[in-house]
Amino acid sequence: MKTDIEMTAQGIQSLELGLSILKKIGKAEKPLSITEISDLCDISNSKLHRYLTSFCRTGFLKRDSSLQYSIGSDLITIGVNASKRYNIKDLAKPALIKLRDTFK
Repeated sequence: MKTDIEMTAQGIQSLELGLSILKKIGKAEKPLSITEISDLCDISNSKLHRYLTSFCRTGFLKRDSSLQYSIGSDLITIGVNASKRYNIKDLAKPALIKLRDTFK
């Protein structure tokens, strides 16, 4: 859960938009075209293209030969390394206790 300061402090809007784009691509069940991503993110193709180019350059996204975008190897590596720092039981415990208590 985000704290009040995290929600009210000034941030970097372009970074937040970029991360939102990555999240939507990451949730997709298949690689997406620029038009599909544009529709999902409600952003123009020209603006989106600049984000996608940067993400491909940094390995956060990959573009295949049919111009479809998906999560890149560097972003997958970050996720795998981050997941090693957390115990899934500890993360799930509060939600499981709440669920248990709901049906008591």
